[in-house]
Parts: sequence; structure tokens; C-alpha cells
Amino acid sequence: MASCSSISTPVKNESKFLNFITLGVSKEQIIEKYGNPLSIGVSENTEILYYSERLKDFIVTTEFIFENKKLKEKKVSKIENSYQSDFRKIYSLLEDIEKKGK
Repeated sequence: MASCSSISTPVKNESKFLNFITLGVSKEQIIEKYGNPLSIGVSENTEILYYSERLKDFIVTTEFIFENKKLKEKKVSKIENSYQSDFRKIYSLLEDIEKKGK
């Protein structure tokens, strides 16, 4: 997967994808409307755009799943407490510091 952008920082009460129901649109239309995804997954005829956003104390990851270049499905794939995510980042930084010290 290729990283394309970072998690949006403003804390909101409602997902920007909440009222999205248009299946059959192209990947380009999604990117035009919502910006570059956090990452992209690709296999044979399937491509998945991953978007993450902070909603109150949670980080929500939404997948836009394309088959044959048309949107087939939109779903929430992960809901994570933002404190868990922050803890992982701190732990990773500490590991990096420890490795550099050796």
C-alpha cells in the first residue's frame, strides 16, 4: 500500500462520508470530492481507497472499494480510540530512539 496523505486533524462529530450513497462512481470522482486517500490497496480487478478521520475521541477508517474502476462498496473498516493510536505512535518513536542508541 502506498501512503498518500495524513489523518485529518480537525475533530468532528459526524463523518464526512455519512450521507454518501452513490455507487458506480469512479476513483477519480471520490478523490476529487474527498482529496487523496491515506493509502491505496490494489489487487487484480479491485482497488481500495482508505480514508481516516478523527471523530470525537475516535479515528475512523472508511474504505471505498472499486471493482473494474467503479465503486462497488463503501464501508467503515476500523474504529479505533484515538488514544490507542497516539500510544502506538509514541511507542514507535521510543523504539526508534532505542535502536539509534545501540
